[in-house]
Amino acid sequence: MPLQVAAASSVGVGSQAGGRERNEDNFLLATGDRHERLVGGLRAVDGETVPGYSALVAVCDGMGGHDDGERASEAAVAALWTLYRQGARGDALAALLDGVRSAHRDLHQSERAAGAVNLGTTLTAAWIEGRLAAWLHIGDSRLYRASARRFERWSLDQTRNEFARRDGIPTRPEWDTLAQSFLFGSRGLGDNSAVRLDRGLDFGRERLDDGDRLLLLSDGIWEAFDDADLADRVVEAATPQGLVDALVAEAVQRGARDNVTAVTVWADDLPPWEGDPFDGDGTDETFQF
Repeated sequence: MPLQVAAASSVGVGSQAGGRERNEDNFLLATGDRHERLVGGLRAVDGETVPGYSALVAVCDGMGGHDDGERASEAAVAALWTLYRQGARGDALAALLDGVRSAHRDLHQSERAAGAVNLGTTLTAAWIEGRLAAWLHIGDSRLYRASARRFERWSLDQTRNEFARRDGIPTRPEWDTLAQSFLFGSRGLGDNSAVRLDRGLDFGRERLDDGDRLLLLSDGIWEAFDDADLADRVVEAATPQGLVDALVAEAVQRGARDNVTAVTVWADDLPPWEGDPFDGDGTDETFQF
């Protein structure tokens, strides 16, 4: 198959060892007419896989410090699945940006109508169409690419210090905390109804080569590894499912008290380029919504 996808998720060490009582992470594996996700901590599968060159995958980490983190992550995954079913319309990045913007606005407004917005989730997604990967990131889950040449991280953790560095503002030790999330909005950045996304830092598009592997991780799992460890695990893995299962199991073994979720996409035998997908993308440098 040109694209193979896999996911694994766990509550972590669990409440008996000082961890979480429930799994507030969620993931999406969307390929063809099939999607997989977590509902109430249980894996749900709908539809049938159609082998091809298209997939939308995501990790959404419901924020334990907010009310109903698992409800926020489920809402984010549901919005992404709806978006995938509508199709890329020739530009996966524009569709991803517009879809996430609309979902954030609608969900935030509906929560605000019922009272204070007290739930949030990270949202890290990659939409692959042929050899093009469009990606978008909110929060502090992470997106990596392993290629024949190197192991690299595309996403940046959206802490207050990260935004301060972008804006030329002095950083502070107490600002190494998450600054924004999907649905809740920004924290300490001004307008809680808004989420800031900067081109090339929080969203973008990349060409894929045969043999590339994408890896999406919630913070409960990436905190248990350094980048060299992760790169070694990708190289050693024989199958996509074996990779994510091993990462989750080892993160728990290393004492992860947070929920742990790993998603991977393996790209092989991709189609040749048709035209230049980087021309006329119609996106601005910064999105504020």
